Amino acid sequence: MPQVDRKIPATMSTQHPDNVFTPPWLRGTDILDGDDEVYEAYYVFRKLNVDEQMWDWEGKDADIHVVRKLLLIDRDFFAENRLGEEFFLTYRLPNPFVETIERKSFIECLETIPRFYDYVNTIYKMDIPPVFEVILPLTTSCKDILTVYEAYRRLIASRDSIKLLDDTLLSDIIGSTKPEAVEVIPLLEDMGSILRLDSIVGEYLAKVKHRYLRVFIARSDPALNYGLIPATILTKVALAKIYRLSEKYSVEIYPIIGGGSPPFRGYISPQNIENALEEYRGYKTVTVQSSFKYDNPINIVAEAVERIGTALRRDESSYLEDLTDYVEANMDAILSALGKLIGRYQREVVELAKLVNEVASLVPARRARRLHIGLYGYSRSVGSVKLPRAIPYVSALYSLGMPPEFIGLSSLTELNEREWCIVRDLYVKIGVDLSYAARHLNMENIELLRGHSGYVSNHALDMYMEDLSEAEALGIKLGARSLEDKLYSNTVNSFLAAFLLGRKDAEDYLIKAAMIRRFLG
Repeated sequence: MPQVDRKIPATMSTQHPDNVFTPPWLRGTDILDGDDEVYEAYYVFRKLNVDEQMWDWEGKDADIHVVRKLLLIDRDFFAENRLGEEFFLTYRLPNPFVETIERKSFIECLETIPRFYDYVNTIYKMDIPPVFEVILPLTTSCKDILTVYEAYRRLIASRDSIKLLDDTLLSDIIGSTKPEAVEVIPLLEDMGSILRLDSIVGEYLAKVKHRYLRVFIARSDPALNYGLIPATILTKVALAKIYRLSEKYSVEIYPIIGGGSPPFRGYISPQNIENALEEYRGYKTVTVQSSFKYDNPINIVAEAVERIGTALRRDESSYLEDLTDYVEANMDAILSALGKLIGRYQREVVELAKLVNEVASLVPARRARRLHIGLYGYSRSVGSVKLPRAIPYVSALYSLGMPPEFIGLSSLTELNEREWCIVRDLYVKIGVDLSYAARHLNMENIELLRGHSGYVSNHALDMYMEDLSEAEALGIKLGARSLEDKLYSNTVNSFLAAFLLGRKDAEDYLIKAAMIRRFLG
């Protein structure tokens, strides 16, 4: 395949609000907003050597002058470490097909890209676009990707030829528009889209010729929707489909895995980095979310970032070929196993939803965001429930002493031998992940919740206990193992007591527990 003449980022800093500790450079507030997020981009480049910063336009008021402000922070640094060449600023757009209230800001976002080119070209005399890639969340079809690609090409880049008065061109007034095209990174966040990845992305590659493509696979939302094990298996199915597409179209495709610190959201943390690199082997970019950056000592974070960079430069073609052959040969059994695992998880979540939502309302904000409302939907036969987003969902369940990693685990007993082998083969660190979660389990809290039917039914608690029994059958030791674990257990016990009593200090205990485990959610 043709060589790509650019640096592919190994690490992508994101703005996910999953940190419990305040960033070391933030003063006077716990909430990042405005210029704080501009400085954050500089911080991750300069102090942590993270390759890429996601600049999120989804559900927030993103700073439209971010590049100019970045250059003003440290002109010399960016003269030596060029945006768009050494470090990268990558937009996450609002999806105009889904977030209709944000449709106009979708165009506003694209409008800033040539302006940023002018900034850099004027100050540094560099013919390099500082922003040339955009992430499209909630991608479900080729049409989604093509729309973004063509919107920039036709509405932004092609306006140079627009005539005004007489023979005056628009470009005579505002200058030429560069770059002439943007690269679209589809972000696939649901099982249906991941299972159709080959047709969604393949159709796009057939219509738009690319030297390479980056594809983003979500890890948190699939866990929220389908459970821990299905979310992890789907990351391997996605890799297999990407590898086969790369072969078919003779195009290098660089997959991105988006995950957070707790095992439920991917267990991508400095303390677990070796296991995470093995679990997500074959991915070429790993997200470094806020908890990763701010809930750990800076030297540990920098070392983990460096380790990711080294590991992801390896040639994984042999591994990917074997994985792809395995997935393709067992696809029917994979789908069967997913159906069984997801069914139990979703039934259980429906019963836990009221309790989770009540506790999630106490989870503190870490970044300024506009209201984001999402519907967590099930089949009509089960009904529909609303849940918080993944971070407060995880925070709520950990605060209760009921880690979400176990929800639905008892469905493993429904798998046949072939299906169980598939789970074991594709989720290579399942024991590590469940063992971590088990240390944060508080059995006393589960018993304390019995009798409080206004929050949760005994049936829901019985289902969770069945999940724990299956964990023990797998050899997972439940409960605290160290003094720190015991301190944590006492803290979540105090949280639940305060919560049930309606005391205002319940949130204080929630935050203290998050500090001990070193992530908010």
